[in-house]
Amino acid sequence: MLYTSGLLSFLGMFLDPHGEHFVSLLQFCDYDVVARGYGGEGLRLDRTNEHELDHVVQQAQSEARGGKPVLINCLIGKTKFREGSISV
Repeated sequence: MLYTSGLLSFLGMFLDPHGEHFVSLLQFCDYDVVARGYGGEGLRLDRTNEHELDHVVQQAQSEARGGKPVLINCLIGKTKFREGSISV
């Protein structure tokens, strides 16, 4: 699994038997831009366009039907849902 949230940086204290991290502690990335850079279609959904969810999904389906790989970068924001828990 790949975790990108800075909130999950506490996971760095969990190491495998060889002393290596078992998760990747990546910072934020514009994955939609990366997808376009590799020839796919990258779409972004966040608080600024969340009302366009149906349109974004329809656009992704249309591109996929045309044979293009599609990635929807959905920024869900931060919550306190798992506060105090080590499950991810």
